[in-house]
Amino acid sequence: MSGKTITVRMHKDGKIVEVLPDGSESSFPDQPVKPMTEQEALEAALSDPDAQPLVEADFARMKSTPSVRIIRRALQLTHNWLRVFLPG
Repeated sequence: MSGKTITVRMHKDGKIVEVLPDGSESSFPDQPVKPMTEQEALEAALSDPDAQPLVEADFARMKSTPSVRIIRRALQLTHNWLRVFLPG
């Protein structure tokens, strides 16, 4: 990974473009940089140490994320109340 962050936007027609710092857009190439077969793509994905498939031990240590809607309902908080106390 290069460590460079890019911003992209998807148009209504499904085309994805890069948003440049000045706000203009630059299109991506229509073809992938390196065409791969399914097997080559799988091997490349498995060779990336940061993108390994999850195993049972991973699921055991993961915590579920609480639903904001359920918490708001339990505490009887409205959107207006949140707007007052959480500006932005």
